[in-house]
Amino acid sequence: MVGLSHFPKMVDKKQQRGGDRKGKAIVVMKQPQGRPEWHRFWDEQGGTAQVAVLIDGDGITYKYIDTILSEAMELGPLLVPRVFGNWDMPTLQGWQRLLIPYRLERRHHHQVAPGKNATDIALVIDVLELVYQYGVRLFCLAFADSDYTPLVSHLRSLGCTVRCLGLTKSVPASFKADPGFVLLDQREAPRTLTAESGMDRTSTTVTIDMPTLEMHVIAAYDHLAHGKKIWVTVPDVETQMKTLHPLFDPKQYGHRNFSKLVKARFAALFEVRPHPSQQHIQALRRRG
Repeated sequence: MVGLSHFPKMVDKKQQRGGDRKGKAIVVMKQPQGRPEWHRFWDEQGGTAQVAVLIDGDGITYKYIDTILSEAMELGPLLVPRVFGNWDMPTLQGWQRLLIPYRLERRHHHQVAPGKNATDIALVIDVLELVYQYGVRLFCLAFADSDYTPLVSHLRSLGCTVRCLGLTKSVPASFKADPGFVLLDQREAPRTLTAESGMDRTSTTVTIDMPTLEMHVIAAYDHLAHGKKIWVTVPDVETQMKTLHPLFDPKQYGHRNFSKLVKARFAALFEVRPHPSQQHIQALRRRG
């Protein structure tokens, strides 16, 4: 996260122009010099806006990570998801085990006083910085209480797209009636992870459902093809797939490799053949 030095600075214009006729200082905003920092939150090759994913780890269990990321990917390519919480607490150990395999960013905040949750405030600050400093306009927020209601309303008043994810027992009726709200506990059964490794007890059989897998394959291809119907190498698409779902493995679907999986399951969407300029490498291209 960018520090305070990157925010616009307040400058006493009196020092620059001697003040106004009455000798009063005129305060103006001085923008940072150089390239605007928000360029980092755009896919520079494809020119598409990226989605900021922020998770209240104190209130949302790590077991819903697949649903959270799948819902966020429907909006576009993802920024590094951020998980907020007091990481000294044992309740966040489940999230701790997912940081590396899911490429999550840990945002640590101490509980400053009993009964006071600094996580809510920290998440709000990050969201506002992403909006006002970097121009992010797509958000996926996962939380377990109604404290974020004003934040969501504010973002939408600015024209931002916000997808909210929460739990049935802990969100207000106004959120449940929102067509953009996803109830995690009604979408799927939580994953069960071992205490030792953090991996699924049945890791060789746990798979993404086919509609979600199809969405991931299309998203991976479109990211590399920049919205065009061109040939993209199979290894490149598979690598991009694993950035969307780090635990993806074609063998879970009964196929030796990704190329065979696409031919068997998605022949209506893609054609597969040797790449025009690299005959020894298989390539994909969208049909239609």
